[in-house]
Amino acid sequence: MEENNILPNLMFTVGSSLFMTSVKNIRYIGATPEKITVIPHSPNFVRGFCDYAGDSVTMIDLCAVLFGNTPDNEKYFFTVDKYGFIVSEVHGIEPPGEFEQMKHNSGRKYIKSVYTMSNGVYEKYRAHSNSNAVFVPDFERIIGQFKTLR
Repeated sequence: MEENNILPNLMFTVGSSLFMTSVKNIRYIGATPEKITVIPHSPNFVRGFCDYAGDSVTMIDLCAVLFGNTPDNEKYFFTVDKYGFIVSEVHGIEPPGEFEQMKHNSGRKYIKSVYTMSNGVYEKYRAHSNSNAVFVPDFERIIGQFKTLR
């Protein structure tokens, strides 16, 4: 059983799709810093790095990783390990048990799994998604991709 069904989940939007991840993975949630230092010759999905609480945090544009583009509405980020993931919007925390894992994957390289929301949760997030599907990013694979580029 995946941790998304036993631990609370952070709900967030990337582009026009709804995502979630177990709160176990999250160290910090906040507004995207205004000052991000660009890393020369880095891939398009690496925005740069910033100083947060004395740590240097590499900022990764999750929309660029997942969809190959960067919308103008990316206002928030959260950290997983020492990586900051920039997202469009952070919606809040949902309890476990409100999601059912689908039997198939999306076919996308950086999507770990796909869930459907219960009707109550779908009504809450309907304005942010046109389906009841919720995607779980594979942060280990995304971070691994960045580490191989260093």
